Amino acid sequence: MKTILALIGLAAAIGFAQEPGMHKKQMKMMNMPHYDAANVTTISGSVTEVKQHMGMGIHLIVNTADQVYEVHVGPMAYLTKNKISFSKGDAVTVTGSKMKYEGADAIMAREIKRGGETFTLRDEAGKPKWSASEGMMDGAKCAMCGAGGSDKAKKDEHAHQ
Repeated sequence: MKTILALIGLAAAIGFAQEPGMHKKQMKMMNMPHYDAANVTTISGSVTEVKQHMGMGIHLIVNTADQVYEVHVGPMAYLTKNKISFSKGDAVTVTGSKMKYEGADAIMAREIKRGGETFTLRDEAGKPKWSASEGMMDGAKCAMCGAGGSDKAKKDEHAHQ
């Protein structure tokens, strides 16, 4: 039971890793990746896999001509609300912060282009376009302040500004 509670707490903390008010110092202390506007790159390639990570949202595995990247897109609630989805085989151009994630090359996406569509996920500084409640899993509480849970009103009001 303690293991399950610990995993739920970890998932909630990870879900808030890129919320608007989560500070880089706090993310670093929790060993979470953060958006670094000084380390922005653009890649083009093909989506070979779409992953849904519990508490971390949607990730794309993108193969470029010479490398494979795991692209951190955003929370499922935000993507669903905005009718944003990706499929295996999509040709994409991703602009975002290059980083290491679990020892592999990754990009925290700011913008993804596919054909004539452009999906802007973060501003130039890396602040996410989604709200605090869209970054929370159902029933999850904020690891920073305990807000959330099953009370939708509290989740919707919640934000670290």
